Amino acid sequence: MFARVTTVASPSNLSADTVRHIQEDILPRIEQQAGSQGGLWLMDRQTGKVLAITLWKDEDSMHASQGRVTQVTGQRGQQLGIATQSVESFEIVAQV
Repeated sequence: MFARVTTVASPSNLSADTVRHIQEDILPRIEQQAGSQGGLWLMDRQTGKVLAITLWKDEDSMHASQGRVTQVTGQRGQQLGIATQSVESFEIVAQV
């Protein structure tokens, strides 16, 4: 299994709007991706920092999803001032 960890910055005064965007726009699109195994979205509401950890069945699925995942934030994310700071990929070597 593989994981993509995306760090984004969002305006802290729009945290409720960012959460709604994640729940209504991003989650449904991630779930539709071939090889998606779910994920976690972590937020520090005081700073607006978000860590998105998406899980993928295999490395090929993770790489194949990259272009579509980039589109997920889309216009709504730009309107909210969400900016991607980093994207990293990892192999999951242990899980409980």
